[in-house]
Amino acid sequence: MYISELRNYYLVKCFAKEEYMNSFNNGKLYINSSKYFHDLDNEFQGDFEGGVFYKKSGAKLIPTRADATIEDVIAAYKGESDASAFAKPVEDLKLYVSGFIICFFIVSKDAMRVTSEGIEFNSDYNAAQELSDFLGSYSQISGFASITVYDAMPLMNRLWTILQNQGFDASADRVVYEDLSLLDRTRLFQNHEFEKLVFTKDKRFAYQKEFRVFLQRKNLSGQNHIEVEVGDLHPTIVCTASFELEKTKQGHELRLIPSRWCLG
Repeated sequence: MYISELRNYYLVKCFAKEEYMNSFNNGKLYINSSKYFHDLDNEFQGDFEGGVFYKKSGAKLIPTRADATIEDVIAAYKGESDASAFAKPVEDLKLYVSGFIICFFIVSKDAMRVTSEGIEFNSDYNAAQELSDFLGSYSQISGFASITVYDAMPLMNRLWTILQNQGFDASADRVVYEDLSLLDRTRLFQNHEFEKLVFTKDKRFAYQKEFRVFLQRKNLSGQNHIEVEVGDLHPTIVCTASFELEKTKQGHELRLIPSRWCLG
């Protein structure tokens, strides 16, 4: 995606704590690795499905030969290889793309308007329900969520310039929601179509309307997170807000905390 295409969009970022939000907005980015997201066991993130896992007949497989290749794994998955390449059961073989991910919710400026009273939604769009579902799912982890709404193009212009100056290979785009089989993912991995893996999640997560920035840099492999200084992000902020998730008879309801609503 070209940055100019973001001119008419907001990017919304969720934080579990206000202190995390304040640190991010002051330009101190704490960025988790793709492995961190793959290893999260919760229904909100959904990146567990973004890894590449192999099982045959319910048994768990790992390579035991030093020269075992992805082709061997595909053959085993399809039931076309002998058993000498694998031991079972030990643990799943897990492949994931090495890198670091910044996640946002993306919404059109036509669908959402920020005022001094709060956020207003255009009834012609489904953005209100999508953002509510997104915040609700996120808040179920901690019962609380702080958000920042950014003007997408200025934010990405700033991040792009600084991150590339710091030697990162960066890519950014909307997540595509598509159900890929294990074999589909394996073939993408085999063909080095890594961005397809990074920017694809299962259809059941489509309500998240996720926009991702994916970063890679030499000598960072194996780290669970990185910390990057990008300078003050407040000039790109439209507003900040905090929400609480309250239990109701109907289930849960998001409640804006008025004292924590602030225009940028």
